[in-house]
Amino acid sequence: MKRNAGCRRWNLVRNLAVVFLWITGLAGHVQAQEADKTHTFQASVLFGKSSVRAGQELESAMTAAGFADNTYGWSSGNVPFTSEGSPNTFMAHYRVRSRFSAGVIVASTGESETIGWHDLAQSLHVDHGARSIAVTASAKFKVLRLEFGPAWNQTRILHSGSAAIPGNSSSWNKENKLGFIAGATLTLPVVSIICLDAGLQYRYIGSSVAGPYTPAAWAGTQATFPATNINFSHWFFGFGPSIRF
Repeated sequence: MKRNAGCRRWNLVRNLAVVFLWITGLAGHVQAQEADKTHTFQASVLFGKSSVRAGQELESAMTAAGFADNTYGWSSGNVPFTSEGSPNTFMAHYRVRSRFSAGVIVASTGESETIGWHDLAQSLHVDHGARSIAVTASAKFKVLRLEFGPAWNQTRILHSGSAAIPGNSSSWNKENKLGFIAGATLTLPVVSIICLDAGLQYRYIGSSVAGPYTPAAWAGTQATFPATNINFSHWFFGFGPSIRF
């Protein structure tokens, strides 16, 4: 069921992207007015969905390690399971020429949590998320902006739950990584100071290692979660308000 839920989330992102591209095609018929050239600065905040698969990969690894036991009814659904974070994005652009701009993107996947159980009282909670800051160059074609730039990324992984045996850390494991962000943003209406942005971005972050974790077993047999590579690269699609001057 969790796999189906993950597929549904990705299908939603994909369907929204199709709608985005359809709107972009229609926008090609919109004629930008000369007044738009007076806007030098634009900032926007986007809220939406991402295709990040870190939770699904952790669930698969937990299942293989034996943390998929719901015999004692710890959860009303399947175990392991993931509570997804809320991704958000801030973007700002400064026009340096008629069509070209320099910009910055600050993005977060939100903090997600994946939980698994083994036997009577051995639980494993893994919090995970990623943050990105990118400096971009962009070109605007009427209402459509295309941009690309290098990004500094930080992945964050924390395990908690049943007390870990000595030698295991329960502090945030943070890794800094270089990557990139490529995106397309549609802005409507054409010349209004307050407008609506719809953005589609691909964020290359790379993988980080979760584990190994050995939570203490208070009863029954003990299970160990091995070191596992978790991929944080993802697509993001979102809507949000925008202001320009």
